[in-house]
Amino acid sequence: MSSAPVPSDPEIAAATFTAHLNQAIASELGQRWGWAVTRVDPLEAIVHMHATRDDGTVDDYHLRVRAHYYDEWPPQAIFVAPPTTPQGAWREPELTSKWLPHVENVWADSRFAYHTRYPYTDRPHAQLICCSKSFDYYVSNHTPTEGQRWRQGKQTVVALLTRVQEALQPPAYKGPLGALDT
Repeated sequence: MSSAPVPSDPEIAAATFTAHLNQAIASELGQRWGWAVTRVDPLEAIVHMHATRDDGTVDDYHLRVRAHYYDEWPPQAIFVAPPTTPQGAWREPELTSKWLPHVENVWADSRFAYHTRYPYTDRPHAQLICCSKSFDYYVSNHTPTEGQRWRQGKQTVVALLTRVQEALQPPAYKGPLGALDT
């Protein structure tokens, strides 16, 4: 892993991302959690995930996963709202949207946190899936321990999807952040 992120060769990143994403969806974990994928382009996909509340209610979420730095670095990921028209685009939801999950950090080892608006130093506030399996963790003033660091060739997009899926379960997952369908 280089010290500063540099985008990967797009053809190599796309091929690697596609292979790893297909493996993730077909894996035992992908089947158990019901992951499905909508491809946006060779370096971007929407992974459809289910979240479960304490009372058993199931909510659907859409995780946009990008592979511009993959697989030297982990994939980028944020939650997005579905298009409102057949030709519409997946978009970052408003804070009042039901398309953002309410996730509380309940792990003593700080392996995951979710920020709906993180104060990045080089861009406007944006979502941060705060774990070492997500690209933005590395460009948001976080320093992983050696045991947390992304390991190219040993970890794949399934590491990120698994970590997010764990957070979308009790006791961390509390339901949709907002109630509006925006």
